[in-house]
Amino acid sequence: MFTWIPIHEETAKRLLDFKDRNHELVAILARMHKAGLKALPITDQGVRGKSFQLKEIDPFTFLANFNRGTTAKNRIAMWQDLKDEWRLQSEVPQDFEGLPMAYPGNSWLMPSAKDRAPEHVPHLWKFFEHIMKVEPESLDKNLMQDCLDLPHVGLTMLSMGMFWLRPKKWIATDKKNVRFAKKKSVENPLKTAEDYAKWLLEIRAMIGGDAVEFSRQAHLEEIERKKNGGGFPKVIPTESRQYWWLNANPKIWDFKNLAIGSTDEYTAINDKGEKRKIYKYFDQVKPGDIVIGYITSPVRQIVAVCEITKGMKETKGKGFEFKKTEDLEKPISLEKLQAMPDLKACEPILSNQGSLFKISPEEYGFLRKLIDAAPPPPIYTREEALKDMFLSETQFDRILSLLRRKRNIILQGPPGVGKTFIARRLAYAMMGQKDESRAPMIQFHQSYAYEDFIQGYRPDGMGSFFLKNGTFHTLCDRAQRDPDRNYFLVIDEINRGNLSKIFGELMMLMESDKRGSEYALQLTYSKSPDDTFFIPANLHMIGTMNTADRSLALVDYALRRRFAFVSLEPEFSSGKFREQLERRGADEVLINRIVQRMNALNKAIHDDFRNLGWGYRIGHSFFCPNDGVSANEDWYNEVIEYEIAPLLHEYWVDDGPRAEAELENLRS
Repeated sequence: MFTWIPIHEETAKRLLDFKDRNHELVAILARMHKAGLKALPITDQGVRGKSFQLKEIDPFTFLANFNRGTTAKNRIAMWQDLKDEWRLQSEVPQDFEGLPMAYPGNSWLMPSAKDRAPEHVPHLWKFFEHIMKVEPESLDKNLMQDCLDLPHVGLTMLSMGMFWLRPKKWIATDKKNVRFAKKKSVENPLKTAEDYAKWLLEIRAMIGGDAVEFSRQAHLEEIERKKNGGGFPKVIPTESRQYWWLNANPKIWDFKNLAIGSTDEYTAINDKGEKRKIYKYFDQVKPGDIVIGYITSPVRQIVAVCEITKGMKETKGKGFEFKKTEDLEKPISLEKLQAMPDLKACEPILSNQGSLFKISPEEYGFLRKLIDAAPPPPIYTREEALKDMFLSETQFDRILSLLRRKRNIILQGPPGVGKTFIARRLAYAMMGQKDESRAPMIQFHQSYAYEDFIQGYRPDGMGSFFLKNGTFHTLCDRAQRDPDRNYFLVIDEINRGNLSKIFGELMMLMESDKRGSEYALQLTYSKSPDDTFFIPANLHMIGTMNTADRSLALVDYALRRRFAFVSLEPEFSSGKFREQLERRGADEVLINRIVQRMNALNKAIHDDFRNLGWGYRIGHSFFCPNDGVSANEDWYNEVIEYEIAPLLHEYWVDDGPRAEAELENLRS
């Protein structure tokens, strides 16, 4: 669900560039019409009934094109068209759950030209810029009211547009949300901007601030309402809802194996036929209660939120049934919880022996704030990635294309060409978000083993061992449960490890056409024939390889066939390299000296093919000063003496005079 959020957020940011050239947005809609897509009508009408193509458009109306009551297939096709046109990094949405839709024939927030005032469209653009940068608490109600006073701008359509632009901040006043808010006792008049501001803040205070969560609940409520013939299902009064904490031992069962929306049953009797600890709690659990999902090993942390669907009565005394409603992107560790004064009396934190614990509404409220506190990852665009790199657009796009097709690439090159720097940005650009949790980085070394990467036994601190999943296995599990988003593993210094030993039997599964459950196989530590593993199609690997390390053996051919290799070059001659030095305060004389002398040094290294060669050249990163560092003569001399000189003496270890001669060329 909610695959539509990233592309809406990215599109909203791109729209900021079109305030003074919004006629280009009309051209996009015109092209969609020519392609046979059911895009927003763009025929305007002037005086005396004269018709012509629309010449201006506001951002809310433009987004309504993608959020009208046409078929899902048509909306997906239009998003694909825009993604291709703007080179958006977000995935094309495959669902529209909880997304309010405008009426197909009434999607303009402006009258036709004959009735439209000159300030109509500019005023909507001004309000758009405002809501893109402020928090709901800082909403300019006067500015919003000025928009509401414009013809064809009603509160429902305007608030829907606000939600499309920033779905985690603003809430639409469509019937579904208003009906659900009324159920939650938020029943304000909704006519003015003042009314909307009050209604919005009340809802956000009630749900902890996440507007998407409110829309999700309203959407699910609407489904239930329709199932009941238009009536509402039985309401669990907030004051009677209870809150629980449920422990899961991953050796036996795990919350991660339960998909969002799926149900599972927890019995009140254990495998030995004995009642579980604090058995009375099992009798108290009832449908509608909320459950905090906690795992007890290998890291003790909260990982999920669930809801009780059946109690002891409904299961005839067996236990209770629960539905997982939420996975935590960033689990909350026990150590963090123990440090919170608000949880000092919380039952499961005081003593975690048992499985089911009761927590108070106040404790749940505090935990809910911790869960909601992690901000969503920021949008990351192709343009942002290019801004930080010296690669050309063509080079960058070619690497992205390889990564999408092959799913595994290795960035190879001399020291200092920005291999690790580029790797992370490739991942972010493909994700459309700067989400480190979906692109973790590890570094291979001579001691790195299969047990670290895939799976192995580890001591549990109590004289025994438990089977622990490694970094790659854990990331594959996450990607399998989240098939609509891309995941990446960045492996720094990939050729420093014993690759055949580290990857083991996964060598076959790494191939781009061997992804998916149909290729699942048993691992070394599989406990049964049914205990299998596969690499999902949405997981990509980006390795980096230093070509100047003599101690490393060549990567074997079996692994080479499974990766695309991209060679990165020193970029001293790049215009972007010169620009970054200028921003750091370097004058033209110093910049020219760096470019000319480093290019000359690299040619000398390249031509010494007996000892060195292509892979030993020196990269531009040595001359990219950190923030706050001025690129002046003192900085240049420090780089030469303490970074370049040791490297050259290592290169020409048996020819000290040659190293000194090259250094003199840099110093003079």
